[in-house]
Amino acid sequence: MKYFQKSNIGLFLVLVPVFKLINLFMTYTELVVNTNLFIAFFIDVCQGYVTWLAVHFVIVSIESKHPDAKFSKLRFAKLLFFTYLVAVITVILVPDGSNLITGKRFAAPKDGFYVHDLVIFFVWILIINFIYILLRYYETWKKSEEKLERERTLKAEGLAIKIGGKNIKLQLRDIRGFFVEDGFTYVIDSDFKTSIVDSSLDNLEQKLPERYFFRVNRKFILHRSSIVSFKRIEDNKLLIATLAEKPLPDALPMSRLKAPAFKKWFEQDTTQL
Repeated sequence: MKYFQKSNIGLFLVLVPVFKLINLFMTYTELVVNTNLFIAFFIDVCQGYVTWLAVHFVIVSIESKHPDAKFSKLRFAKLLFFTYLVAVITVILVPDGSNLITGKRFAAPKDGFYVHDLVIFFVWILIINFIYILLRYYETWKKSEEKLERERTLKAEGLAIKIGGKNIKLQLRDIRGFFVEDGFTYVIDSDFKTSIVDSSLDNLEQKLPERYFFRVNRKFILHRSSIVSFKRIEDNKLLIATLAEKPLPDALPMSRLKAPAFKKWFEQDTTQL
């Protein structure tokens, strides 16, 4: 998750002063506009930037541990708790300009204005978390759209690969899969004929659309049309049954680490190219 994108930094460079300005009107019923007020506002904005950086660090730390995990109420509660805690600690440690502000507050000391401040502060932390959630989903959506566009392009134009001394484009529907043998990478076409390609399985895996191809193991990437079924074997591993046309083996083992992702992939829409 790229929280430090320039657009996100620019967003909070603007939002922090706006938050601080609104905060003044949520805290004071009357304000005396003088030089001290502007100095206090400047100090508060600086404090706001430091607080935002602390909150930002907490969110990135939590999100980076499980970047692909689905968002949940528990995850949001965790984010909210830790960001609020860190933000309160930061505000306590970093001085503000409140002692320079002259005006009447909504809550007097005897009425517990600290509670009033903490409630307002919680509202801002809640808003910041919602903004980050929106940014997270926007980035996910953007990546999904880019991925779909790449798949459409590949489907229309084919996969550009080098066979022998020629650069050619193979239509995805004409590819049964790829495999490695004796240090060479081979492509299997629709007639189950093979050709050596000048590319590694790792590079091909990055190019091929996940909807149609799966990296079964270190030696094979297969198209959906080449996979017939699968079954569970010892240690939660899977045994993948193929079309059993040479050079495809009758079955391929899959590690238990890959098994959950494969089962999810296999059960998705199987519309062929």
